[in-house]
Amino acid sequence: MNLSTITLSLGLIGLIVSIYGIFFPSKIYYFVEKFPRNILIGRILAAICCILAARESFIMNMAGLNAYKDLIYIIAPVIFVCSIIFLKELLASRALGGILCLISVPIVKTASLSGSPFFQIISLIGYVWVIYGITLLMAPWTFRKINFFLSRNSSFPKKLFFFKGIVCIFLIYLALFIY
Repeated sequence: MNLSTITLSLGLIGLIVSIYGIFFPSKIYYFVEKFPRNILIGRILAAICCILAARESFIMNMAGLNAYKDLIYIIAPVIFVCSIIFLKELLASRALGGILCLISVPIVKTASLSGSPFFQIISLIGYVWVIYGITLLMAPWTFRKINFFLSRNSSFPKKLFFFKGIVCIFLIYLALFIY
C-alpha cells in the first residue's frame, strides 16, 4: 500500500464518520458509551489484534529466535483465548488500544520511507494513535472518561465532528494532489 492510498482511506473513513456524527451525534455517543462493555466487539477486536501481532512478529527479525517463529501459530490463539477469559473487564477498549498501536507501524513505516513532501502529517497521526493506544492498553477506563468529557456539552460534539471533517478533507486533498 502506498502513502496516497493510506491517506485517502483515512480521509474518506474519517469524513464519513464526521458527516454521520454531525447529523446523528447522539447515536455515535450512545455507541461509544456502550463500546467498552460490548463483549462481541471486544472479542472481534481482540482477534484482529492477535492476528496483527502475529503478522508483525513474523515480519520482524528476532535474531536467535527466528527458528521458533512457527510457535506463533500456537501462541497467538492462546493469547486470544486468555484475553477473552482473563480480560473481561473493558476488553474492547484494551483491544482497540492494541489495534491502534499495531496498525500504526506499517502506516508510519510507509510514510517515512515514501519520500513524499508532508509525510510527517501521516507519521504524526500514527504516533498519536500509538500514544492513545498505549493509554487504552494501560488504562482502558480513560476511554469512558474522554467520552464523558466530549459529550457533556451538546454543541461541542458537532463542532468536533465539523473540525474532524475539515481535517479529513485536507487529508483527501493531500492524497489526491500531493502524494
